Amino acid sequence: MITITTESHGCAPSFDASELPHPRIAFVEPSSTSRPHPVSVPGKLLVITASDLDTQVVSDAWYALLLLRGPRVAYWAKGYALRRAIRAGEYPNCPMTLPEAMAILKFFDHLHVNNCKELTISCEYGKSRSVTTAQFLDALQQGRVLPTEREAKNGYINRLLRLANLKEQERLNKCLR
Repeated sequence: MITITTESHGCAPSFDASELPHPRIAFVEPSSTSRPHPVSVPGKLLVITASDLDTQVVSDAWYALLLLRGPRVAYWAKGYALRRAIRAGEYPNCPMTLPEAMAILKFFDHLHVNNCKELTISCEYGKSRSVTTAQFLDALQQGRVLPTEREAKNGYINRLLRLANLKEQERLNKCLR
């Protein structure tokens, strides 16, 4: 079992993956120079650029279904949302994508395979994105019922993690046939 902790990393984190005491998944706030795709140091650090948005805000956007597509389309839609919000002078609307949720599950699986003992998940305040991800991953590793959207601190992040898990289960089932 991996012990999962959450914490706040503030609004301007800097992580030197080679100096981290154990692996970390970090949700960072977007900027005009943000990359729309995850940045990873295998087995050490996974950085997801995603705003703390709720399900309704994302679902109401015309591009919402594009965020659930493959990486190329999903990251285009995410970049579009961010650029549009910045041009309009709004809070940066940078939703997480399904490929990013899948990257989180892949990163976590890699940690399991390599007998990792500790994982820290952080976001700016350490209350929504990180807590939701930690609760989901902990339930997953313990074989418990996965949290529902309503139970999660961030329903949208939880929804994407559930979808990513379903896709992974479908992929595994196809391999077993």
